[in-house]
Amino acid sequence: MAKKHGLKPYRFDEVVAWLFGDYVFNCNWDVMSNVTKCRQHGFHEVVDSEEMFVRLLARFREERIVP
Repeated sequence: MAKKHGLKPYRFDEVVAWLFGDYVFNCNWDVMSNVTKCRQHGFHEVVDSEEMFVRLLARFREERIVP
């Protein structure tokens, strides 16, 4: 795929966070999160997930990581 699309030949371990994936997809307990305390202490910025992924994928294309 790298040759076909002119991508940089990165190994998986150079571009992924395996421990994060293991935590997210193999967690044996329910994860409940709440940002109320963060908001109460002045952390009000929000990141739009869809916008972030679109921006990251565009960057990865520019850097020839994904086609």
